[in-house]
Amino acid sequence: MSPPLEPDVSRRSLQVQPVMWGLIALALLSLVVYLFTKSAPQLMLCLAIVLAGSMDALSALLATSDLRLAVQAPGEGVAGLDCTYFLQPSGLRRPVQISRPGTWMAFRTPPVLIDREAPGALTLSAPPRGVIRYLVFDVDASGPLGLFHCLRRLRVWLPQPMFVGPPPVAHTVTWPRQRSIRFGDNEIATVGHDLFRGTRPYVRGDNQRSVHWPATAHHGSLMVKETDGLGMVAFRIVVHLPEPGPASEIAAARAAWLADEGARQGWLVQLVTVESNATVPTPPPLAAATGPLPLSPLPPAGSRTVSTRVRSRTDVTRQLAAASFGMPELEKWRGITRVVSPWGDDWA
Repeated sequence: MSPPLEPDVSRRSLQVQPVMWGLIALALLSLVVYLFTKSAPQLMLCLAIVLAGSMDALSALLATSDLRLAVQAPGEGVAGLDCTYFLQPSGLRRPVQISRPGTWMAFRTPPVLIDREAPGALTLSAPPRGVIRYLVFDVDASGPLGLFHCLRRLRVWLPQPMFVGPPPVAHTVTWPRQRSIRFGDNEIATVGHDLFRGTRPYVRGDNQRSVHWPATAHHGSLMVKETDGLGMVAFRIVVHLPEPGPASEIAAARAAWLADEGARQGWLVQLVTVESNATVPTPPPLAAATGPLPLSPLPPAGSRTVSTRVRSRTDVTRQLAAASFGMPELEKWRGITRVVSPWGDDWA
């Protein structure tokens, strides 16, 4: 594993706390009284407030001047859910609080106190969906008296990318007649359902040839045969994300649930998405400590269709994390196909 890159830092921002504004007003009042009365205690009070404030501000500034963070993230995560990062601080002069900036998917995370230069585990919510190559932290350091706070934003590069997928969103699906494929055969070869399993009540759309007449006469209502195929159900999920935004993220979350549901039933699940041709996106310039900074830059132009058989939750997470925007190019498929988009899901 290659060593992590040196974190990028923004300029420091010094913030005056409300108690300091009160002390500044008291210092000004003491100075005015001294000018009229030449009272030494009033002058000493004014100088003491100025000296205490200056030392507190300097201490807050120095606390963030040399601070560096090295972060090891898990290989996969789910957007918005907690995950554990391994953190190694260096250049720590005073205890600081770190938090992750908020985005449209998640509010700003609660701050976490770091008071020593020792490796440790840090539990924070995962960033929005995407292939995350760096994390952004806001650092907040205060002086010994708490009169000033110094803010600084750090972009910490990860030694290995983190694949953050969408959280699965369960929804009601009316499944069509399922088609199976032969074991070890390709995804477009179909077989019949010819292993008798039992009977069930007729449902609109069932083939008339599957009606079981003896069972119909026995129950007094139309019954059909239930059969098992010689292979497994072929289920293709086509993910169409037209543009960035909450609607596309919800569609990706529905696709994640469909993939999980297909795997739970033992089907062959094929996930079709669009991925950007670019390998490593260039992040935007680091903003000021109080300015916005996106955690995942928009993918550049140029994309390709990726069609992969997903066998585990990890496969689903990684492919949906890398999914870009656009309609995939579809190949011939004789299984069942579900097209997922922000406008709804449809069987194709």
